[in-house]
Amino acid sequence: MDPSNAQTRPEDCQRVDGLWYDDGGIILLAGNKIFKIYRGFLATRSAFFSDMLSLPQPRNPEDDYDGCPLVRMPDDSSELEAYLRAVFDSEYLPSLGKGNNWNDLLQLISIANLSHKYSTPILHQNVLQVLSKLFPSTLTEFRSLDHRHLAPISSLIRAIPILVQIRADWCLPSAYYMLARGVKLEELVLLFQGAELATLLRGARRQFAFYARILQVFADMPACGDKRCELYGKILLKTYVTIPTQPSVMDAFGLGGVCDPLGILQLEDWAKFDTSKFSCSQCPGKFKELLLQARAQIWARLPGLYGLPDWKDLETKRDEAMGVPAGR
Repeated sequence: MDPSNAQTRPEDCQRVDGLWYDDGGIILLAGNKIFKIYRGFLATRSAFFSDMLSLPQPRNPEDDYDGCPLVRMPDDSSELEAYLRAVFDSEYLPSLGKGNNWNDLLQLISIANLSHKYSTPILHQNVLQVLSKLFPSTLTEFRSLDHRHLAPISSLIRAIPILVQIRADWCLPSAYYMLARGVKLEELVLLFQGAELATLLRGARRQFAFYARILQVFADMPACGDKRCELYGKILLKTYVTIPTQPSVMDAFGLGGVCDPLGILQLEDWAKFDTSKFSCSQCPGKFKELLLQARAQIWARLPGLYGLPDWKDLETKRDEAMGVPAGR
């Protein structure tokens, strides 16, 4: 029983559509919501509920509601709703996160959290697969995300502690990167503490240093020394490197509000290059080569910025968590 909602009357709670079965065998109450569901089906999916429901329970008629045992859950009502929908509706989880839809992130994190907490292994593996697409481990996948619309800061602040808790470490480099792009210092200090806060601040500062590494590619151009190539390099810098005006954690270091080195010059921008404005044939290719090299170096070192193992070890851990056989 959860003492925080011990006085909540079930008749005052919302019966959740799609999770209220008239012939259900157990009622779960969380916050101001109640769910009448099939206890046997839940037990087949969750080892936690299987153990709980198999134990002899002292019956107090006052604890029953609508002819069923009433269990008061300690979870947030919205989190429990997302979890139960994923358990009872096979189409619910596949509908989330499509097209890198960040609006679904909180539901996905809720499912990941409670499927881990309540030992729901198949559901947990499935939701980890979706989260791994939103927080990828390869530069190609990460670059395919729209850097103008990455995960909202408020959602990341909620997601990161849960990713840490469920040990989805392979998602963390991308998540930390997105957080450092625009989070305000006061938000970090308010919501993170101790070693975790120190890790985030240290990683964000190093991440900004990599932004300077990308800018150096522009500064080093051209390879030929021709003034017209040099001028065009400055035009590219001004055109494709956007300086956000929203204050971020970087302002605390006097570094400005920019921390997205991998978001500079999207692939669609590259396709718009008018290379005829270069005065020689070697500068366009050389510039692209240097830019790709700089990105690859940043990505390879990203986990280490935040005190995490390298990508190879993280991907091994991911495959183990998803039940992928070794060597595949």
